[in-house]
Amino acid sequence: MWKGFSFLNCMAIPDQLFQSELFGYEGGAFTGAKDHGKVGWIEEANGGTLFLDEITGMPMSTQGKLLKVLDTKKVVHVGGTKEIPVDFRLIAATNENIVELVKKKKFREDLFYRINVVSMGIPPLRKRTDDIPPLIDFFTNVFCNKYQINKKFHEDDILHLQRYHWPGNIRELKNVVERILITSSNAVITDSDLQNDIVLTPTKTSYEEAYSIPDGLTLPMFLANIEKKIILDTYEKTKSTVETAKKLGIAQPTVSTKLKKYQKEGHEIEE
Repeated sequence: MWKGFSFLNCMAIPDQLFQSELFGYEGGAFTGAKDHGKVGWIEEANGGTLFLDEITGMPMSTQGKLLKVLDTKKVVHVGGTKEIPVDFRLIAATNENIVELVKKKKFREDLFYRINVVSMGIPPLRKRTDDIPPLIDFFTNVFCNKYQINKKFHEDDILHLQRYHWPGNIRELKNVVERILITSSNAVITDSDLQNDIVLTPTKTSYEEAYSIPDGLTLPMFLANIEKKIILDTYEKTKSTVETAKKLGIAQPTVSTKLKKYQKEGHEIEE
């Protein structure tokens, strides 16, 4: 029976402390070490799950030792010699292109193939806008409980937040919800609350960039590019030409024809 769940952000630990935190250490192993030593995160996760967030932030020297632990199912404390049996489930995550880091020798290839058993790619928030309303509800409940307040977002404002591109993904959404809840004097968050938020207010420059035609493009070419982006983005979400056609209000054969055209142009389209 699996036990608990341990979480470690690899970017939050200084390189010189990484091995002692992950593998544990013996008493007196280094200056400042506790006399009785310390159990590492891997031992803490024994019989359970260890989640390594931002694994690409792990130092190369530690990556090799982690690979050995995964292969032997044994861990050795820093400053120790005893092999301690461990059995844990490992989950790793990163927001970087780990394949490119492997190619550039910035992440160990052998470790990548060792941990890449089942992989899941989570699209950015701007490509899964249907997730935004439940996330807003969740964060609203969290912060209302935290600050002992009773507020909510109006439906129109949730639609407004769905149209924002969220370059900072869920972290940005979380911070925006918290900021608006604690700065607004309204029980129901209104459009004026959103307009007062500098981050959510589109600048004139960004508007001009979005709607100005680049040099060398005609209006039909520009509109064709926009149409292509909309169709590809919608199909990426639905994975169905029928659903894509339904969402966009166009015929299914039209979607199929255009996807075949985009495929010939070099776009990767999953069937």
